[in-house]
Amino acid sequence: PLAVGDFSGTLTLTNNDPDENPKIITLLGKGVTPPVIAVAPDSFAFALNSGDSASATMTISNHGGSNLNFTLREVENNNSGAGGPYLFWSQEYQAGPDTIFRSNLDGTGIRPIYIANLQAGYGSIAYHPGEGRIYSAEFSEGRIFSVKVDGSDPRILVSGLRTLFDIVLDLNAGHMYWAENGAGVIKRANLDGSGVIVVVQSFAPGATGSAPDSKQLLKHSSTATNAMASVLSSPWALDLDLRNGKIYWSELGTRRIARSNLDGTGVETVSASVGIPIALKLDLSAGKIYFVDNNLGNIMRMNLDGTGQEIVLQTFSTSIGDFKLELAARKFYWTNYGTDQITRANFDGGNVTPVVTRFANSADGPFAFGLTGGSNWLFE
Repeated sequence: PLAVGDFSGTLTLTNNDPDENPKIITLLGKGVTPPVIAVAPDSFAFALNSGDSASATMTISNHGGSNLNFTLREVENNNSGAGGPYLFWSQEYQAGPDTIFRSNLDGTGIRPIYIANLQAGYGSIAYHPGEGRIYSAEFSEGRIFSVKVDGSDPRILVSGLRTLFDIVLDLNAGHMYWAENGAGVIKRANLDGSGVIVVVQSFAPGATGSAPDSKQLLKHSSTATNAMASVLSSPWALDLDLRNGKIYWSELGTRRIARSNLDGTGVETVSASVGIPIALKLDLSAGKIYFVDNNLGNIMRMNLDGTGQEIVLQTFSTSIGDFKLELAARKFYWTNYGTDQITRANFDGGNVTPVVTRFANSADGPFAFGLTGGSNWLFE
C-alpha cells in the first residue's frame, strides 16, 4: 500500500467451475511505516602492524515505524583497489623520463604504469590499500606524487620541496610524512596534500640551489660529523611506530638513527653507530629496526632502543637505493641501481633471491621501491 492504515479488496478468478465462476476472494492488508536504517559511522579503516589489534563501535539504528531485520557477513578484502599483490619500483633514466613499473611479487608480469615527462628522481614509494594508490617522493623535482596502481589518475599533491626522499603513510589519521634531505626537516600533510606542517627541523636550513644526485648523496663521505646532534642533519629515511606514537628516521649528516613523538617533541638519538644509515624500516611485532649501512653495504638490525645491533646480510654493494619489509612473509626487498636488480631475502638473511633484473646503462637501474603488502596493512 501507498499509505499507512487498513486496506481491503477482492481478487476475482475466472474459471470453468459451474458452481463458482467467478471465484471471489476477499483480501485484507495493513500498511505500516517501513524501517529506516542508519549506520554511524558507515565504515572503519584500521592500519595495523603485525600483532596489533584495534576495536571500534558501529551503531545500527532504526528510525522507521516497523522492525528492522538485518544480518552481518564477513568479506575478505585483499589489497583493496589493487588486484595485487604487486611490487612497484622506479627506473630512473639519466637521458630520459623516469618510469614507475609494476610486477607480481615473483617478478613476472612487468609493466610500466606511469612514465614521467621529466627526470623526477623518485626517492621512495608508499602504498595506500584503501585507495589502491601509490605515493612517491620525487627527489629531483621536490614533489609528492600519487597515482593509482593501474597508472590512472596521476596527481601532484605537494610541490616546492627540497631534495626529499622517504615517504610513509599514517592511514588512521589520514597523514603522510616525508624527509627533506636538502631542507633538514621532516614534514607532515594530509593525504590530499593539504595542511603541510614541519614536524622536526634543524637549527640551520639546508642547502639551497639545484637538487644533488640522490645516488651521490648515498656515497661515503669523510666529513667529520657530530653524531650526538639533537636536531636534524640531512634526514633520509623514516618510518612510524603508531602503537607508541613515535617517528623514527636516519640522518646522513650525523650518521645516526633518531626518533621523536609524532608531533616532533622528545627528539632522542637511538644509535650513533650506524655507518651511513639509509632505508630504515620497523618490525614492531619483533621490536626491531632494520636499516642499510651504505658505507659497507650491510643490511642491519637492532632493537628499538638501539641495542643488540647485528648484521643480517652482507650485500657487498654501496648501490642500494630503497628497502622494504614484507612482514607477513618475513622477507625484505631492496633495489640495487648498480646491479640493476630487485632482490629479496628472509628475515634471517637466508634465501637471497633476485626477483627483477632490469639491465640499464650506467646508474639507471631500479631505485625507489614499494609493495602492496610491505607494511602488512589490514584494511577492513
